[in-house]
Amino acid sequence: MSDEIFLLSDGELVPMRERPHEKEDHLQKILATHPHLMSGESFAGTDPSRWLLIRRETPLPGKEGGGAQFSVDHLYLDHEAVPTLVEVKRSNDTRARREVVAQMLDYAANAVAYGPVRGIQALFAARCADEGLDADEEIRRCVGEDCEPDAFWQQAEVNLKAGRIRMVFVVEKLSPELRGIIEFLGKQMTPASVVAVEITRYASDDEAVVTFVPRVFGGRPERADLVAQQWDEELFIVGLEKDWPACVPAFRAILEWSEEKMPAIRWGEGGKSGSFMPRLPAERGWHKAIVIYTYGRVEVQFKAMLGQPPFDSPVLRREFAERLGSISDGEITVEDIGRRPAFSLTSLSNPEKLKKFIEALDWFVEKVTAT
Repeated sequence: MSDEIFLLSDGELVPMRERPHEKEDHLQKILATHPHLMSGESFAGTDPSRWLLIRRETPLPGKEGGGAQFSVDHLYLDHEAVPTLVEVKRSNDTRARREVVAQMLDYAANAVAYGPVRGIQALFAARCADEGLDADEEIRRCVGEDCEPDAFWQQAEVNLKAGRIRMVFVVEKLSPELRGIIEFLGKQMTPASVVAVEITRYASDDEAVVTFVPRVFGGRPERADLVAQQWDEELFIVGLEKDWPACVPAFRAILEWSEEKMPAIRWGEGGKSGSFMPRLPAERGWHKAIVIYTYGRVEVQFKAMLGQPPFDSPVLRREFAERLGSISDGEITVEDIGRRPAFSLTSLSNPEKLKKFIEALDWFVEKVTAT
């Protein structure tokens, strides 16, 4: 790429020459304010990533239950709630090769092993409070207006536990050596990914006009993995067996119950994850109690119940939540009766909890059919 580009302004060509940042902090601040400089199809197939900044200089633990031992330049969640660790380095940083890569792998390993999502959520809430922002509205602004914050954080937890994270190196000028390492790691690592973003700064002679040219290297997913598909019983069980084999017997028991009690089953069409939703016809629409996903979560449909008698009654929703409380190890509470909370499908690997869960679903169906 040329070290000079031209801007056409009022019929005149203004030469824009490559001018590095004076300090690394300058590039970090720009990236925090304009994270879409990192966006591109290399991150998320045909849907360029949208970024939610958790905070700059994010502390990471070095051991379970321990305090902060490391600090990554930026921590983001993308629109699919994939944790993204970003390190920013200037071209003249002589460490921008082996040491920097090793440092990032160290950060990522500890984030997966010891970094609970509730800690990330607390850091985000603190940043929003400092900046006078509403945390939920900030999520919707960055991710999408239809985003449910509770479901978003639950998906972040699933991604983190599964090791589905992204490591991003942002540099002004990517050396051939670092590019080689990034592209090699990108081919070897799954479900984690490694990406480099070269952001070259150009400015006019008087610095009155500045432009940035980003280029993304590595981490390009296979597009076939992102194509929507119609899930069914066979595909769903195969997907569940991949990461959650111990949950398959519980799912089979719930499926058998559903075919008898809530037989209008809807299978999802997700490109990466499958969903299973048993339903009963309602006067308008459907009665829904739960959705199960191949990433090992059971989502309770309190929000969908709001417009359908008899569970438009908060009394009944509260009782349903109480029945699920101990089954879900406390992940479902009466405070959730207007949302779509979720709990781990692994809880139902316990035969006693599975029995109580199906009894709770029986109770749900009895109330619906009585109406």
